[in-house]
Amino acid sequence: ALSGLASYMLAHPEYTVDTLKAELPKMAEIHTAVSTGSAELKNAFATIYGIAVADQLFTNVNYRYVLSGLANYMISHPEHTISTFIQQLPQLPAKMTALHDAIKNNDSLKNNFFRIYDIAVADQKFDPTDPTNANKNNTAYKALLAGIASYMCTNQYYTVDNFVNEIQKLPELDDAITNNNMRDAFANVYNIATAYQVFSNTEYKNMLSGIAGYMYYEPSFTIADFVRETQKLHEIDTALNASDNREAFKILYGIEIADQKFTNADYKAILLDVVNFMKNNPGYTVDSYIAELRQFSGLDKADDIPQELLVNATTDVNKANVGPATIDNPVAGDQDVAARLELKGQMLRYGKGHTPQMVMNNLSVNQQQDKK
Repeated sequence: ALSGLASYMLAHPEYTVDTLKAELPKMAEIHTAVSTGSAELKNAFATIYGIAVADQLFTNVNYRYVLSGLANYMISHPEHTISTFIQQLPQLPAKMTALHDAIKNNDSLKNNFFRIYDIAVADQKFDPTDPTNANKNNTAYKALLAGIASYMCTNQYYTVDNFVNEIQKLPELDDAITNNNMRDAFANVYNIATAYQVFSNTEYKNMLSGIAGYMYYEPSFTIADFVRETQKLHEIDTALNASDNREAFKILYGIEIADQKFTNADYKAILLDVVNFMKNNPGYTVDSYIAELRQFSGLDKADDIPQELLVNATTDVNKANVGPATIDNPVAGDQDVAARLELKGQMLRYGKGHTPQMVMNNLSVNQQQDKK
């Protein structure tokens, strides 16, 4: 046994004596929980891990190997306790069977599963009625099903239908990114480098799963919407990098330049609202938005101040007692500045996600109502 451990450590330098010392007591805990548990628990263990009840002994190398993997997972994921393991274990075979049944007769789903999880179609084998038969079961495939089934136990909203939706949508999303030359845009918006936009990267896979999940609950949001949204978010963010546009954004939305990045939820939410406004108003472009930012932040002086702002703007006309008109000096008697200040106030009133044009539209409607 010691010789085997030494050989394993030589082949896997990351597996150290300290790893072994941490692992052994956890393996003993798992074994005690299983061996003293119900027949249902032992049978579930056999179904999932392919170790017959009679062979669930420390003298069995394969059993020890399974316990070692479980112990390592628990050490790396402290939230997954012995209690969680014991509570979930009897539920897993039925959930795994349901997941397997959902794809086993669908060639498209099986091929997609292969693409996402790198388990060849021929190896997608699971027979809960004969779980120790190697010809009818694939260890890697069962491990994946068990992981998904465990997630379903922890997140009861996640069903087999959600799983099927993901298997369908993830390759579609990945293809859309490739076919629309969106790798750089996706990297910018979702903070995953182009080289890591592959299904073997859990972060990328989870990100696409989140998008697929949103599409499941919001069926009106399509692949085309995802493409348009990602492209426009990237375009706006890129346009903000030019000149002092980020300073203009800071003035109107109150977000520091250092925080104007997609990892900031507030920044991303504002840009998403702008993108949605563009969708509903096709004539409103990225250039339109940038021009408004500069105009109404005061970085560019406007030749024509929108009437909607002038009607609402108020100012102190006694210029003799105040300094020059600036965006930070609301006392100054400059009608242009007053209009921009009115816009800034109204943007806070209507919500930071509004574009200047959206606010002016609201003001115009309000003024029309006031006249009635």
